[in-house]
Amino acid sequence: MATKENIDASDEIITVKCCVCTKKNITRDAEKYCVECKDYYCIPCTDSHKMFPAMSGHQILDKADFSSHGLQVAELPSYPTERCSTHKAKLLDMFCANHNEVVCASCVAIHHRACQEIRSIPEDNENLYRESSLRETKTIVNAMKKTMEDIKKSKEQLLRELKKHKNKATDSIRKFRKEMEAVLEKLEKESIKEVEAEYEKMKVYYTNKSRKQRNSM
Repeated sequence: MATKENIDASDEIITVKCCVCTKKNITRDAEKYCVECKDYYCIPCTDSHKMFPAMSGHQILDKADFSSHGLQVAELPSYPTERCSTHKAKLLDMFCANHNEVVCASCVAIHHRACQEIRSIPEDNENLYRESSLRETKTIVNAMKKTMEDIKKSKEQLLRELKKHKNKATDSIRKFRKEMEAVLEKLEKESIKEVEAEYEKMKVYYTNKSRKQRNSM
């Protein structure tokens, strides 16, 4: 029976797990690897990863590309998938810093009970993932903040330019009005002067004509 159970357990092993899904207690085979994030992703999580502008330029590798880039699956950060050689049904998911040894939970209970520095590998990976995600989030937030500040500065500069053009246009209108008033005033004076001159001319003409008529009588 033990042999059958061991075979069944090994059959259920997924070569590499999606780091994001593992956090959600979901076991899903990873199809991609991000060189910058140093994490494995399934296809849906890879699509979500690409949606973030700060991560859109990350190098995403397929499983088949690992070896061509000098990477080996065993060398890449991942959640534990290897079974303990002593306790076949247990994953090597614990690390004893006192002995510098990767062990399973049963090994800890039997051989490392007195050790003070026992760490959970999945928890360490999860903490690293959280820190990485937090850094990425801060980077995105800071980039968005800078973009908003740049937009605000651009709008303020545009408003200043618009106000400057408005004041310039207003001054030009007032200057034009004054120039037109000066032209009209000059035209008015010249026209009145011409009318006065014509009046005096006609007045002299009719006065002389009237005298001539009286003298002829």
